[in-house]
Amino acid sequence: MFTYNELLTGAFWQLVFTAETVAAYLVGARFEGLTNSYMTPEQRASLDVNSREYYNRVWGSKIQVIGWSFYAAILWGLKICVTALYGRLTTGISHLEFRVRLGYGILVATYLGVALTILCSCQPFNHFWQISPDPGRLCQATNSPAYVLTVVITNILTDVYLLSIPLPVRSSSMPVAYEQSSR
Repeated sequence: MFTYNELLTGAFWQLVFTAETVAAYLVGARFEGLTNSYMTPEQRASLDVNSREYYNRVWGSKIQVIGWSFYAAILWGLKICVTALYGRLTTGISHLEFRVRLGYGILVATYLGVALTILCSCQPFNHFWQISPDPGRLCQATNSPAYVLTVVITNILTDVYLLSIPLPVRSSSMPVAYEQSSR
């Protein structure tokens, strides 16, 4: 049976996932997949500020930042859910309870790092949607190396840690194969 807290948490993450899906839809369908990324200096200089393409690129870039923020929140939210499950499964096993608490700490620290990277990697903030002059790759949310490297590396490292938590339980519960003596 689900508790009231679990139902509220589930509803919250459903809303966040819905918002991320809407953001992805808007960039692709409403703004034609356009952002301030992958433009040559000539394209940037020749783009009319009053054109529909300019409008789409600005709004596509804004929503791309929002999308990255929701994406990271969803990933780390799911990691927290897995850690909570491990916490329930390892109740009473002191060395594993510590690993679960450490997991929570690692997840909070890495999420803060990812969120701050997403929101602070481009300064001033409005350069995230600047078209001309070129704001630089750190301000192009679609292909910012800061985003990609930070999110991918911390995602993989936290996944490896989370996968390592139940390994002692699994290895201690595996049947031991005995060799039969030959007569």
